[in-house]
Amino acid sequence: MGDLRRAVVLGGAGAVGSMMKRLLQAAGATVQVADVAPDACLPGDVTTPSAALLAALTHADCVVVALHERIAVPAITALSPHLAPDAVLVETASVKQHLAAAVRTHVRGSALGINPLFAPDLSPSGRNLAAVVHRPGEGVGTVLDLLRATGTRVIVTDADEHDRAMAAVQVATHASLLAFGRAVSRLGVDAGRLGALATPPYATLMALLARIIGGEPAVYQEIQTLNGYGRAARAELADALRVLAADVEAGDDTAFGTGLKDIDAFLGEEAALAREHCARLFAVTREHTRRR
Repeated sequence: MGDLRRAVVLGGAGAVGSMMKRLLQAAGATVQVADVAPDACLPGDVTTPSAALLAALTHADCVVVALHERIAVPAITALSPHLAPDAVLVETASVKQHLAAAVRTHVRGSALGINPLFAPDLSPSGRNLAAVVHRPGEGVGTVLDLLRATGTRVIVTDADEHDRAMAAVQVATHASLLAFGRAVSRLGVDAGRLGALATPPYATLMALLARIIGGEPAVYQEIQTLNGYGRAARAELADALRVLAADVEAGDDTAFGTGLKDIDAFLGEEAALAREHCARLFAVTREHTRRR
């Protein structure tokens, strides 16, 4: 595993922190977890570090910051002076521009930002992970190699492109699903009856919605509130629904059809790939509805 023999994972009791802990341990590193959880080997608030945490950081080859951004930025500010000059810092925040600024200001060595675009309880093989190289170095390459070795598809980007893309991939996607759930819940039809009468699109959207509402609210709220492009994404989503409603209520068949064609033109070759993927999803949905 190169020179990454000792690692500290800040927030290592959380889902993403645990994933990174397993990754580093599987590669042979000795990993210490710093977390507010009392059973962590380095318990306590990482923004007011204990002497034991500072000592561990001084000797660590890799420091993972698996914290919500509101905590990650002050943690990086407080702890960076104690990192070894050749250590690699890895942050896992879902929004990157503020982290990039903190790293540029405070971190002396190499630094990498990652955003696993899947829930940590899923197998990483074949799944996407965004990577932002805040500051290059040997440790960055080593961590990226470890991630790729799990079968993860690593997409290298920069902080601005990452946040712009996540405004569509995460902010608009999650907002549309939550709005869908809110609307359905107010239509006066029993959820069980809706499930019994479900079409494949409804069943698929409901499955996605159920996964979100069964997750950690703070994670999804952070995605909505901290992305600088999030407000524009939600505004476009709301405007798109207003346009759709206006076209339908006006009986404007031409405008409705043009809207579909415009979306298809934007997607280009992605549309055909998405339709193939949808066919596979609907095959799974059919098996699910049979078991009801």
